[in-house]
Amino acid sequence: MSFRLLNAIGQDLVSGPSPTIPLQDINLKAGSTNMNLQISPSQSNTSNGYIYTNIKPVVPSPGAFVQMRLIVLVNGQPQVYNLNIQTVYDECCGHHVLGMTVNNGTFIPNDKGAMDITIAAGPRPN
Repeated sequence: MSFRLLNAIGQDLVSGPSPTIPLQDINLKAGSTNMNLQISPSQSNTSNGYIYTNIKPVVPSPGAFVQMRLIVLVNGQPQVYNLNIQTVYDECCGHHVLGMTVNNGTFIPNDKGAMDITIAAGPRPN
């Protein structure tokens, strides 16, 4: 699963020319398990430095859902986002992420191999 965190005007908050949230301030949990998050070093200074992690739903059923929590420290305060990730199982290739909803909002399709999550984030205090 690959995703970016964007502010309300579409700026990347974690990578790009002026990131405001370091990767270590982001935590993705499946139950009580912390998922390993990475940004490709070759993309860390571009606006397409997607954060990625490897999720593998246990049940090989069509239309499976995986519930996760995204916790982002913004100005030292944790913001929690409930993710409902929809997957599909393909006999040849395993599980694929179709998309997700954030806090039961609008479905974000995984139509470009990654998803953009808009979060409420202001600038860091000086």
